[in-house]
Order: sequence, then C-alpha cells, then structure tokens
Amino acid sequence: MKEFFLIMFFAKSILLTPGGVDLTREWLQIPLDEPLEAITSGAAIYVDVTKHVYVDVSIDDLDDIFPAGTIKVRLVHDDGQETLLDNSSAYTFEEDKVYLNLDSIGGVPTHKEFTEMYIQSAKPISGVFLIWSNHRK
Repeated sequence: MKEFFLIMFFAKSILLTPGGVDLTREWLQIPLDEPLEAITSGAAIYVDVTKHVYVDVSIDDLDDIFPAGTIKVRLVHDDGQETLLDNSSAYTFEEDKVYLNLDSIGGVPTHKEFTEMYIQSAKPISGVFLIWSNHRK
C-alpha cells in the first residue's frame, strides 16, 4: 500500500527521447537532462513501439516480434555500478499506443541517482520514444 501512495503522489514519467531514437545492436548512450531516480523498485523504461505494430496486436504477437531480452538498458548509478533492465513479455496499452516495459529482475534500486543510460536492441528498431516511469518529482 505504501508503494501505491508513493507512486500516486510523488512519481512522474519523463520522456527521455523527444525526437525518437534508432536502436541497434550497438550500445547507444541516451543523454539525460538530469539524473534519474526511482521512487520504488518497480521503476521501468517504456519503449513506444506503436509504429512497429498494429494497434490491436496481441501479447502473443508482441512476444514473437520482441522476444524476451531483445532490448536492454544499462543504468549507471552515481557510484559507477550498473542496473540492467530488459523486456520480458510485459506491455502497456494506452488508447492507440503500445509500449514494451523494460524492468529489472531484482528491481531498480531506490535512493540512487542514475547519471548515465545506454540502450541496445538485438533487432533494429527505428524512431522509438523512451519514457522513464516512476521518477521522483
């Protein structure tokens, strides 16, 4: 219950790539205007893949298009350690949008600032938007 109230009153989402980015097998550094910080361990990166799928796409179809581990994110803490996030059959559907949810198996550390972010995809994907969810306001 505490996590619900933390998210409800103190969390926000941030669009990290207003112009969209192209993902490849090479690690791409995403410039951060300010460090990222998670309120709860359930923080995630959402990848907008709407233009790469049809809106009525099923979860099974998404799993075929984006198998688990296709997209990976490395968040670098202010102390130099890294947290890895990847896709694993978790999606968000919003009106006419489809997002892949990238999360961390062990959860995202809280009370840490992430000063760098890198992303790669085993499958080339062009013009995607990245959103950090569960950011401290």
